[in-house]
Amino acid sequence: MKKTVLLLIVFAALTNVSAQIKVNSSGNVGIGKDPLYKLDVAGDIYLGSASNILGTTNSNAITFKVNGSLAGFTGNSASGNVSFGFGSLLNTLAGTYNTAIGSSALVSNTTSGNYNTAIGSSALKLNTSGSSNTSTGTCALLANTTGSYNMANGHQALINSTTGSYNTADGFQALFSNTIGSNNTAIGCYAGSE
Repeated sequence: MKKTVLLLIVFAALTNVSAQIKVNSSGNVGIGKDPLYKLDVAGDIYLGSASNILGTTNSNAITFKVNGSLAGFTGNSASGNVSFGFGSLLNTLAGTYNTAIGSSALVSNTTSGNYNTAIGSSALKLNTSGSSNTSTGTCALLANTTGSYNMANGHQALINSTTGSYNTADGFQALFSNTIGSNNTAIGCYAGSE
């Protein structure tokens, strides 16, 4: 990496493209902008081959941001949490072993919400301390706050359940009307949605 940066600097000096490549007194390199970080690029980066990686070679996690707001993180944290999607699982230390994929998935989770899987926009959105829940589908288990051991599969499955536990809903709006009920099973489109 140091050789590549040095070559870029020498190339910039020789070809008079210093307006495109900038190095500040801290050693930060900017391509197309004034650098704030070790490598600060305005625009896209092409890696060129499958042998190159986009990641880290140490124990630091990768964090994704959009306009300065968290849009995902991966990596080596004590909590084992992973998220990807704008506003999903905003706190990397909110509970342990949670997975959130989709915008606003698990956005409200606290340190006592553990072992949850939320896949889909707003899946488990309001969960605070519920644990061991699995939700797949847009707005699946959206209103859950403290309910645990639920499984919701399908768009808006168990959407209104807040504190119910041990429920299984599989299908579009399955158990839609359930709010606090526990130990229910509903399979199929609108199943258990009176």
